[in-house]
Amino acid sequence: MKGTNIGKKRSAGSYAGAVLGNAVLMVLLNLLPRWDVSGVLPGYADVLWAINLSLGVQIAGNLVLILLHPKWLHHLSNVIFSVVGIVAVSALRRVFPFDFGALVGEWLNVFLRVFLIVVLVIMAVSGLVHLFLFLRTLPPRDQK
Repeated sequence: MKGTNIGKKRSAGSYAGAVLGNAVLMVLLNLLPRWDVSGVLPGYADVLWAINLSLGVQIAGNLVLILLHPKWLHHLSNVIFSVVGIVAVSALRRVFPFDFGALVGEWLNVFLRVFLIVVLVIMAVSGLVHLFLFLRTLPPRDQK
């Protein structure tokens, strides 16, 4: 796609950066319950599995893409990343293990709930775009 980064080939370094960034994020998000952060409720433990699933799939997928990165595999990986991301964000939205009302006001809770919906829409659109691009990169089937 001209004018966007969606169809642009990525380097092994960008995949390695994604692995590192997701690994750091996974460690921090798993340590979060130990830090007793105000506004993070005990229900956070109920969604940690979905967050770990999403980050783990992204780490594994990007490790594969470091070694093999044809366009079709890049787009297929991004479809999978979108699907597991939707699972994680949906779990966060359903449980919503946050309450910042006492800290800064109820407006932040409302903002975060709306933000999670926007993220879901963006992930769905991204997944559909990458699915279309994946299908476009497949070799044509022989016509008989």
